[in-house]
Amino acid sequence: MKTGPFLSLAFVLIVFTTACAPRSIYPERDLDPSPLLQAMTTRQTTFKAGVSGTIEILYRGTDGNFRGKAHIIVFPDGPFRIEIPGLMGSTLVIMASDGREVLIYYPGEGVAFRGPAKGLSLGSRLPFPLPVDAAAVPPLLLGSFPGYTHPGNPRSSLLSSGERTLRITGDGTGPQFKFLFSKKDPPALHAYHCSYDNLRLEATTARIPPFFPEAFTVTLPDAELKGKWEKAGLFKKDASALKFKIPGSVPITELEAPL
Repeated sequence: MKTGPFLSLAFVLIVFTTACAPRSIYPERDLDPSPLLQAMTTRQTTFKAGVSGTIEILYRGTDGNFRGKAHIIVFPDGPFRIEIPGLMGSTLVIMASDGREVLIYYPGEGVAFRGPAKGLSLGSRLPFPLPVDAAAVPPLLLGSFPGYTHPGNPRSSLLSSGERTLRITGDGTGPQFKFLFSKKDPPALHAYHCSYDNLRLEATTARIPPFFPEAFTVTLPDAELKGKWEKAGLFKKDASALKFKIPGSVPITELEAPL
């Protein structure tokens, strides 16, 4: 298990888990979830071209602390690239996915690993525990639908504050999301929360359209990861920019056949 600076990637990935901060405000009544589902669909359409930016990250855990940055490109339908720079213009680690499989490359160590986006086969090769698969990274980073277009078991409530919530629990075995929306119409996503096993993610969005992700906190039993987007914008290139070349001399360890 790698430690030290690489632990920062955990903060980006697992967060990668997007939802509203816990609210003490009680729900007044159930609502028809259709308007909030439509607001989420509109959000994903807006971000369809991808979102890119830089995140300042802070990791505190029993195994050490780290502060650094990560460069992100992420698409709501699955593909993403996360690159953590090192010293003097070097690169510590790159993790990229085309939505079907994931490639992780440690340039300084000359090693690379490849595995399916759905599944936990890469967990043993990462410098941190990853209790969700890589396919969960986009909704955690962007505050988009888990599963992209097939939200499971949606429930909506009106809070006493006038804000509205949308809960998506799926089949109850995977991550559970709660999205917090503004009082006014059309609904604007303000925050979101995700819980899964011992992981808790809380995230907020910018208050101006198109409501880019703003900040997040991931809490684990023995660590806390915080991230703040220094900048975020719509991606100007196509998904081919996610690709990177690994030198032919670097072996790629196949961890599991792609699904």
